[in-house]
Amino acid sequence: LAPDEELVTFTEAPSLEQLRDTDVLIPAVLMVDDALLDSMPNVKLLVQPASGYNNIDIAEARARNIPCCLAKGMNAQSTVEMTIALILLLAKKIPAGVASFKAGILGQPIGMELKGKILGVVGCG
Repeated sequence: LAPDEELVTFTEAPSLEQLRDTDVLIPAVLMVDDALLDSMPNVKLLVQPASGYNNIDIAEARARNIPCCLAKGMNAQSTVEMTIALILLLAKKIPAGVASFKAGILGQPIGMELKGKILGVVGCG
């Protein structure tokens, strides 16, 4: 960043006012539509940190001559890790285990062992 530039991150959805002076937007899960683009008159680039433009109205961005690009593979490692975590969550019935623990029920078997199981993974993204 240049000395006169600022990097701003949000942990919650920003208001339209907060985005007014945006030059480059990396929306992640924020929906970029005509209303959002109207609130950012200075935006010069939209970068989607994913493998598709699911959250960006590409036709609207093109109509406004705002370039869009993807950051393919940027989150590939995290996606794999989250998939494994969710598989374990379901196989071991972790939410049920947490509920039992909170209720003071200890030692009861929950979930299944994974040894000998076959896992099929179909990529959709």
